[in-house]
Amino acid sequence: AWSLELCGGTHVDETGKIGLFKIISQSSVSAGVRRMEAVAGLAAMKAVRKLEEQLQQAAETLKTSPDDLPARLEKLIAQEKSAAREIETLKSGVVRSQFDDIAKSAVPIAGTQLISKRLDGVDDKQLREVADRLKNSSAAGVVVLAGVKDDKVSFVVSVQKPLTERGWNAGNIAREIAAKISGSGGGRPDFAQGGGKDVAALDKTLAGVADILKHLSVKSH
Repeated sequence: AWSLELCGGTHVDETGKIGLFKIISQSSVSAGVRRMEAVAGLAAMKAVRKLEEQLQQAAETLKTSPDDLPARLEKLIAQEKSAAREIETLKSGVVRSQFDDIAKSAVPIAGTQLISKRLDGVDDKQLREVADRLKNSSAAGVVVLAGVKDDKVSFVVSVQKPLTERGWNAGNIAREIAAKISGSGGGRPDFAQGGGKDVAALDKTLAGVADILKHLSVKSH
């Protein structure tokens, strides 16, 4: 069923009296109900003229015509996505090239190896990939990788499953780390992640991961 009246106290005998009618917005008010706003007459003509000007300006900015604007936008969006993928691939390659150096940074602790490293400029996915590779290669039983991007700290914690019996639960380690950098964290016993706002405290926190492990090991006993 369609409404047969115009809201806002507007009543006409025939639509010709309204003249040009232009819908300018619509939104959801509640389930099954939408709110539509429109202008008519001279106001509608001004609205259409404004849209034409904006369309022309957009076309000139992109060095194309209004008719070809949709195709031009699609092409630009495709190029942007392709460039973003290339950038991610390059970043992943740079991180992978540092793998051997990261693995060599492992230090002994309680019969296993610990890697606690800062890798700036990488995203959460890349941190996870490197942490998993380090754990799977047996380079370290416990891996903590953190990075700073857009003035925010992100980190991941990976623990080999046999070591979780010592009380080295990745989720608990993540919470301990997060508390020191004004953030939050958690996850499974063998993998966790988190983030924080205190970038200045990151290096000191990473240097103190061994103490966190010793503390958790003592608590578990």
